[in-house]
Amino acid sequence: MVSLALAEKFEKYTMPCPPSDCLLWIGGANSDGQPYVGHEGKTVLANRAAFFLKHGRWPTHQACHTCDTPLCVNGDHLYDGTQQDNMNDKMRRGRFRCPKGEKHYACKFGDEIILEVLQRLATGEIAERLAEEFGMSTSYVSHLKKGKRRKGLA
Repeated sequence: MVSLALAEKFEKYTMPCPPSDCLLWIGGANSDGQPYVGHEGKTVLANRAAFFLKHGRWPTHQACHTCDTPLCVNGDHLYDGTQQDNMNDKMRRGRFRCPKGEKHYACKFGDEIILEVLQRLATGEIAERLAEEFGMSTSYVSHLKKGKRRKGLA
C-alpha cells in the first residue's frame, strides 16, 4: 500500500476532543504511551510531526504541550521547548512521580527485608550486626532506625 502523506495520516489518526480543542492521536503509540507516526521511512513522535505541520519546521528540541494532554497533537497546543522546559512543566502540573521504596530503580533491598531489619532493631539488636548480616552499610541501618530512609515502612 502506498504511504499516506503526513497531513493525511493526521486526518486519519486524530479525533477532536471538545471542549478542550485538543486533537487526540488514535494511531500507534510506543511502549511509553507516546503517539508516533511513520514519516519518510522513519518513526517519529506524533507531537513533533504535528509541530512540523503547524509551523513548517521540526522543533529544535522537543514539542512540548501547553494543554497537559499527552495524546494531543494539536499544533496550537505545542511549543518548541527543551527537556528542562518539559520537566519544569511536569513538576508545575503535578505529574512528576518518582517511585519510592522498592519500586525505585536504585533500590537494593525489598520492603520485606527493610521491615525485618526495623523489627529486629526495635527488639534491641545491634545495627552493626544487622548491617553485616543483610549486606547493608551501618550508616544505612542507622538511617533506617532514625526514620531517614524508607519512611513509609515504619
